[in-house]
Amino acid sequence: MIKKLLILSLVVTIILAGAGTEVQCNTNDQSACGGAGGSSWTTGSTTGKSKISDCSSIGTLTSLNNVYDTLCSSCPGSPANSYATSGKNGCQVSVATPGAPVACQKTGTICSTCGTIPPSFTWAPATKSDTTNCIITSCLAGPMPTSNLIDNFCTSCGGSNTFANTDSTACVGSKASCSTTTRGSTAWTDADCNACNTGSATQASNIFSNTDNTACVGSKATCTNRKAPWTDADCNACNTGSATQASNIFSNTDNTACVGSKATCQTNRKAPWTDVDCKACNTGSTTQGQNLFTNTDGSACVASSATCQTSRTSGWTDLDCNTCNQNTATPSMIYAKSDQSGCQANVAVQGTNVPCQSSNLCSSCGSFTNFQFIAPKSDTQNCQIKSCLAAPMPKANLNDNFCGSCGQANKFANSYGTSCVNSTGTCSRSSGWTDSDCSACNASGANSGNQYASADQKSCVSTKPSTSPTSPTSTFSSIIAFLGLIVISLFI
Repeated sequence: MIKKLLILSLVVTIILAGAGTEVQCNTNDQSACGGAGGSSWTTGSTTGKSKISDCSSIGTLTSLNNVYDTLCSSCPGSPANSYATSGKNGCQVSVATPGAPVACQKTGTICSTCGTIPPSFTWAPATKSDTTNCIITSCLAGPMPTSNLIDNFCTSCGGSNTFANTDSTACVGSKASCSTTTRGSTAWTDADCNACNTGSATQASNIFSNTDNTACVGSKATCTNRKAPWTDADCNACNTGSATQASNIFSNTDNTACVGSKATCQTNRKAPWTDVDCKACNTGSTTQGQNLFTNTDGSACVASSATCQTSRTSGWTDLDCNTCNQNTATPSMIYAKSDQSGCQANVAVQGTNVPCQSSNLCSSCGSFTNFQFIAPKSDTQNCQIKSCLAAPMPKANLNDNFCGSCGQANKFANSYGTSCVNSTGTCSRSSGWTDSDCSACNASGANSGNQYASADQKSCVSTKPSTSPTSPTSTFSSIIAFLGLIVISLFI
């Protein structure tokens, strides 16, 4: 019964007759005054102020909504119910929602240093004795402003949204100020950039923090822990000015990372390639990982074993010469010079003949990547390696045919097929072994301990026999010496 009487009393006070008292809304037009309770807002006689046109037209307490102090102050009734209820559905005598304290007061200035706020709202000391904090007197003084907001206002009346966004049009839940001048050293995060800039008239695209977390940038996805493909635009946005990533403004060939190329890594590149850019763009690429050097004229990245530039004076092979010069202004320079100091148009070091031809074919001579056995003209027995500088010397599956053609003094493949050695015969023999041949054939491999010829010269062993086998030459010399002694004895 008491509650009904209170409601009736409030209704009666609100519906007392006539136009309302003039009040200050957020702006000079009446659209920023809040609800009119069934009546309407009209321009007051004082410049910039507004009033309810007819207080008697305001509905009952139970039908009121969107009520702010503006309506209650314009039609306060008696007693003076000048403040909106916390539910914004009626009026009451005291402030329903005062602001939270903000440490913006300076001694002797009261709250004048807390910042300019919309005219509906006022600053006041948090308490009479508080010389540090100020509050917004009533956070329901009018509708939440949509312009000219400041951090102090949001801290007092924004609830958990304690900072004004970039455009000062709303309070947002950033962890620090959205203003670069007042944010201080607090690192930017994607969440803060999103909160501060989403919907901004000028910064709407800057919703991600840059690599250094020093600014918000217009990347299409996060600059850290990124799963989306990189683009040149995003690499530029995320890394320009970074203390550690400033040069990484282009996406690599696979679009998996930003790299320090001097121009784009993509196929639309117009700038000449350099070794540095080829390495930056392609290292680790699933499709271009071998293309780490620019070709001779800088038009493409290629899989040379070393630079293609004139600064290279050693280690050239036919493979590198072809790789570096193909589709350039010097396409015929596909063979290495004999000293491997550069490239030329003709084979420089052709292999010597080895008797491995069969039925006019060289297929039985062995197969080696990048090397080709060919039959000399009008020769039905021999084959030879077309170019002994075709590529780096193979390090696996070598045979005597290859070594005999291109090994020069090292005419036989070692026991493991990993190099050519200077043995007096094949390393796969079953007799005639000497210590020197065992050492040459077995070094640097699983049988490297087998340095000595067995007593019967049929194999290599790890322990030197008590009587070392002699080579065929030394045996022959011993026989001759023995016969000589016999002949001499006949004349004595």
